[in-house]
Amino acid sequence: MPAPLRHMCRSVSVDAPPERVFAFHLDPANASAVSPPGTRVRVQADTVPLTEGAEAEMSVVAGRVPLGRGWRIRVDEIIPGRLMVDVAVRSPFARWRHEHRFEPTGDGTLMTDRVTYAVRGGRAGDLAIGAFTAAALRLVFRGRHRRTARHFAGGGA
Repeated sequence: MPAPLRHMCRSVSVDAPPERVFAFHLDPANASAVSPPGTRVRVQADTVPLTEGAEAEMSVVAGRVPLGRGWRIRVDEIIPGRLMVDVAVRSPFARWRHEHRFEPTGDGTLMTDRVTYAVRGGRAGDLAIGAFTAAALRLVFRGRHRRTARHFAGGGA
């Protein structure tokens, strides 16, 4: 039996207009800027900035531990300044869909990450690592959001 789909949704207020925050996310080189300290993210993309249909290879190393070698994502949808959706073509997950939403607020942007995913190993895999994976994703996205907000608070691009 396949693993159940899990969902993670997290938002943060960013002190910059949606178009700037959106453009920042279209450049894969910026992944390292919002990653946890000691984490190296390497991204090679077909096109920069990312466009609909573009694919990118990613590897993630925390300290000396490879966490996500072999990711390949494809940008499935773009609404300029408002939405980017990427899906995993290859990843540690059985399924991965990531929506990046950028909504204007009176003084900046409400940035929301919505991830729908399933772990590998079916129901047994979900029972074994599903809760751990959910907690780890919450921590990763909490840190990414904190770093994104700080980047723009400091007048970042």
